[in-house]
Formats: sequence, C-alpha cells, structure tokens
Amino acid sequence: GVSEARTQIWLYRLPSLLGALVSLIATYWAGLAFLTRRSAFLAAILFGSTLLIGVEARLAKTDAVLCAVSIGALGALGHALVASIRGVALSQRVVLLFWLSMALGLLIKGPITAVIVFFAALAGWWGRGSRDWLKPLFPLWGPLVLLLIVLPWFVAIMLKSGGDFFTASVGQDML
Repeated sequence: GVSEARTQIWLYRLPSLLGALVSLIATYWAGLAFLTRRSAFLAAILFGSTLLIGVEARLAKTDAVLCAVSIGALGALGHALVASIRGVALSQRVVLLFWLSMALGLLIKGPITAVIVFFAALAGWWGRGSRDWLKPLFPLWGPLVLLLIVLPWFVAIMLKSGGDFFTASVGQDML
C-alpha cells in the first residue's frame, strides 16, 4: 500500500524501532518479578540507553524484535521462579506469554530464544536445586500453542524449498 515500498527504508526500520520499544517495556515487566517498580523502571531506562539497543532500534533487521520476544520469555521464566519462591500460582497469562514468545522467537531466528531460555532455566534449576518451579510453564496446551504458530510456516517453507532452506539454515548458518 506504500508507493515504491522497496526504496522506503523507514518501512523496514519500523519493526526494529517497535522491537526496541517493546524490549524496554518487557525489561520493565521482567524486572517487576524481582525488583521494586522504581528499580524495574531504572533497569528499563538503563537498557534503553545502551549503545546496542540504540543501534538495533535503527537497523532494518530482526534483532530488536528477537530481543523483545527473548526478554518476554525470560521475564516469564523470572515470574515463574518468583511465584515458586512465594508459593503462589503462576498466572496463565504469563504462561501464554512464554509460549507466544518462544514461538515468535523460533519464527524470527530459529532456536536462539530457546537456547537463551534453556541456559537461564538451567541456572535457575541449579540455583534452586530443583526444576519444580518450571512445571507451571509447561502445561499440555503450551507446546500446542507453539506448534499452531510455527508449524504452518515450517510446512510452507519445506514445500517451497524442498528442504533446502533447512539444510542451509541449520547446516551452514546456525552451526
């Protein structure tokens, strides 16, 4: 709907800017699991003032959006840990955010978000001496949400490329 869209760089930079802004909001929300409102706000402001997020907000790449969904998943992980420590139930909205973030991360950059969350969960498991705090994040419907979101894309790209996309992306790019 935009004339000469291929030459309008702002169209491609807009997702980066939105991803950076959502990253700041997600940082604040994630911080609320562990910090006071003021400290969580400060964490978001400090994150927003870094050179890296400032650059990523201006580039026409997927990294700022990947950052936002990764922080969303990590924030959900943090909220799950704190809910376990406090002995309260984890909100189903947090669980849904976790699985939506994981799915979007998978669509954006493959397993990067999952790897980040895996190592953070491993650290939490080691720190708590138990993995029980992770159980509320894994209801039966969680992986189904992920599959409903990512499976159509994987099937479409498999049919379109005949499997060459996965060979190139996993065999060359990722490794």
